[in-house]
Amino acid sequence: MHSLQVSPFPYVIGEEFLRPDDASDVLTALERCSWTAVAGKHFEFGELQNVNLLEMIVQKLNERRVSSAVRDLLTTAFKIPLSTTMQAAAHRYRPGEGIGPHTDEGVKAARFILNLNRDWKPEHGGIWLLGNNIQLQPAEPLAPKSNSGFGFISGPETYHAMSERTFGESFAFIFEFSIVEGG
Repeated sequence: MHSLQVSPFPYVIGEEFLRPDDASDVLTALERCSWTAVAGKHFEFGELQNVNLLEMIVQKLNERRVSSAVRDLLTTAFKIPLSTTMQAAAHRYRPGEGIGPHTDEGVKAARFILNLNRDWKPEHGGIWLLGNNIQLQPAEPLAPKSNSGFGFISGPETYHAMSERTFGESFAFIFEFSIVEGG
């Protein structure tokens, strides 16, 4: 199920995105990985150490045509031409980690953030917040339900953040497709 939202900026929500067995397989693979803690001005999370494992996950998603389905969803929702080449990343969030308000301005791409976790509850934190200003006022909260996510086009008013995780761990698998200029 997918739905296009227009406020606070255009974004698309995807629920039950992967087949349940694929979501479970990807989540289990991410849970077994080695992660490096990274922190910056507005973020703190784990970054996947093993690039080969990331490539194996991408290959599995490609075999299941998930990557092309994500591209098609973003292309259709935002009516823009996107590259057929996907860039991928994976992040892990543990208690005390999150992301402060920021945009990915300057990145000419459409992104889809897929949430993967076990038994998330609101008291666990890690809630995505979307807004059109750095104060995120008003903020649109998105629960990081496993096997759900959201997609958007990076821009100067696409502020997003993740509240601090307070319990357990969750993962974000990021699909990124460059915008084809003049397409």
